[in-house]
Amino acid sequence: MITVASYVSPQTAAAGDSGARTVAVSSSGDDVVATANSAPAAAAYGSSGIVYPAYSSEQPAAEPTAPPTRGTPLPSFEPVLTGARAELAIINVQLAAANAALRRTQEPVTRLRRCIADADLAQRDLEAAQSTERGIVAAWLSGGMQGPRPEPSEPLLQCERRVAETARDAAAARQALPDHEAVVAEAAKLVSQLSTDRTKACVSSAIEAAKQFCADHLVPAIAAFRRAEHELRNLEDALTVAVHYGAAEQLREIINAAKSAAPPKPDVAVGTRFLAELLRDPMAELGA
Repeated sequence: MITVASYVSPQTAAAGDSGARTVAVSSSGDDVVATANSAPAAAAYGSSGIVYPAYSSEQPAAEPTAPPTRGTPLPSFEPVLTGARAELAIINVQLAAANAALRRTQEPVTRLRRCIADADLAQRDLEAAQSTERGIVAAWLSGGMQGPRPEPSEPLLQCERRVAETARDAAAARQALPDHEAVVAEAAKLVSQLSTDRTKACVSSAIEAAKQFCADHLVPAIAAFRRAEHELRNLEDALTVAVHYGAAEQLREIINAAKSAAPPKPDVAVGTRFLAELLRDPMAELGA
């Protein structure tokens, strides 16, 4: 029986390149976690029985050439993928394998349809040759049947032989075509489902990235802003207490002017670029 699994190659994602570092995806508690590893991992998708290699990065693995000492630098590792990013990494590889399988399932269908099209073309050529032949015979009949009866022409005989050959192939192709088309439909359905899953995982990954960006950049920036304003306001209060009203007023104007200054021109495409990059690379960082 023909199934999608027949068209899936375990090497589709090419994760087995010599010396390539991989990010192996595993389960840890309730979270999906991806960690650095030196060998390809595998992840199965649903109940299809298709096994896909795990997400692979492009950084070469560091191989120690001598026993480590105090002077030996520590090896560098890829960032660990967790949560939605790890799920997105898995789906990316699954989707690449599913798309490759879909293309391979379409090849037999294309060949079978070509056989049927060749038979249809041969039949049309035969009908044209027969029409020409009938015209020749009709002219012989209307002319009083002078001379020997016209023999079938070589083009007509070739068309008849071609129809006989292609008809056998077309009959076999028509019989096999529904099974292969059903496999194509199944493969396309898998690609569609994985594409939907990837979009959902990308959105979840973007939310995770936004939370991390806030923790790493926005919260410290707001804290620094508030700390700086507090120090300036404290100085303003101190000048007021010391009865340096003019200086306090001048400082207040400086603070207000700084706060009302035009912000840098925003990059309106940064979000769109990040989403596109995140689809390609689950390790993409917002603002990088």
